[in-house]
Amino acid sequence: MNQIKQISGTITHVRDLSPSAREYTITPAEPLPFIAGAFVNLFIEHEGKTIRRAFSMSSSDQDKTSFTLSIRLSLKGELTPLYGMKILQVDK
Repeated sequence: MNQIKQISGTITHVRDLSPSAREYTITPAEPLPFIAGAFVNLFIEHEGKTIRRAFSMSSSDQDKTSFTLSIRLSLKGELTPLYGMKILQVDK
């Protein structure tokens, strides 16, 4: 079993997929190989609280320098209502 490792990353691109879904490209601080079925946990600081959510990677297995996450808005969710506002936005 692979060891769980915490790696920082930077959101380098945001693409709207629909009115309620976005794709985020994240460049980790070190290479992160794609493994079918793998997921990543995002840790987001908001109002003094750490929110943790798991997302499946939706990127190509060819790119080891970045990965994508497709995230759908869940109005009752704790994290996804924030992703449409300020927390995960980058300049386009």
